[in-house]
Amino acid sequence: NQEKLGSDYLSSIYVKKGDAYLNKNQNIKAKENYLKAISTEPKNRNPYFNLARFYIRTNDIKSAILTIEKTITMDYNDPDGYYKKALIFNKNQQPIKALIAISNSITKAEEGDRLENGDYYISDLNNISQISLADLYVFRAKLFSSLGYNENACEDWYDALLRANGIEARLSIQEKIENECRL
Repeated sequence: NQEKLGSDYLSSIYVKKGDAYLNKNQNIKAKENYLKAISTEPKNRNPYFNLARFYIRTNDIKSAILTIEKTITMDYNDPDGYYKKALIFNKNQQPIKALIAISNSITKAEEGDRLENGDYYISDLNNISQISLADLYVFRAKLFSSLGYNENACEDWYDALLRANGIEARLSIQEKIENECRL
C-alpha cells in the first residue's frame, strides 16, 4: 500500500511540474511531465485530465477529445469525463456534440444518485471547482437556448432550480426562468 501512496505522490509531482512548464509555455517539457504522470499511475484518470487541459491550451482539440475519451473508457459510469468533453466541444463551437456529451453527463450523474451519494464528483477543466447537478442542468439549458430549443431550455432551468444549493444560485436561475420561460 505504501508503494501505491508513492506512485500517487510521484504522479502528482509530475503533474505539478507539467503545470509549471505549461505556465512558462515550455510545452514539450509540460507534455513530457503529464505523460510521466500517466505512466506512473496509468489507472488513475486525473493525470489524463491534465494532459487534456494541456492539449486544449495548445489548441490540439482532437487530442484533447481523444484523451478525455480514454478516461471515459476507463470508467463509463463517471459523469466527469462526459462533462469535460462537453466543455471542450462547447469551447470549440460544436454545440450539438456538447449537448450530447452534457446529456450523457447528466444521465450518469443521476443514475443511482452518483453525485448526491458522493460516489463521483465533477470538476472544471482545471480540476479545481466542483460542479453540481444543478450546474449540469444550467449548462445544458444554455446550450438548448443557444440552439433555439427554448422549451427544452426551460425544462432544464426548472430542473436546475430544484437542485440548486444556495440563495444566490437559486435567484440567478429564477431570474433566467422569469426572462426566458414565459408561459
